[in-house]
Amino acid sequence: MTANRRSLEQNALLHARLTEISEHVEWHGQKLSPTDWKDLFVADMRHQTRYVRGLDDSLVLLGLHTSDMSREEMGKLLALIEAFASDHGVTFAEAHPRPPDFEEAAR
Repeated sequence: MTANRRSLEQNALLHARLTEISEHVEWHGQKLSPTDWKDLFVADMRHQTRYVRGLDDSLVLLGLHTSDMSREEMGKLLALIEAFASDHGVTFAEAHPRPPDFEEAAR
């Protein structure tokens, strides 16, 4: 793993934030899982336009992985999630503080 890859602290914060959003926000009449929210945020952040037809003729987005993100990209993803949460009235628990490099990576 390179020094520029996302940190374990960022990953823990990501999953904590996604879980809280999944508990508090209904999206177009549906409750989404933390994994669904991750896919939604990553697709939005990366302006995801690459997709294929699934085996059942549904649309499947490709390339939605956070494991290959840099610290900077993960910081931007976390900032996007926090902005969304703020706009939708989600207040995060302080059990998962921001990593020390959060502000720098989010720029």
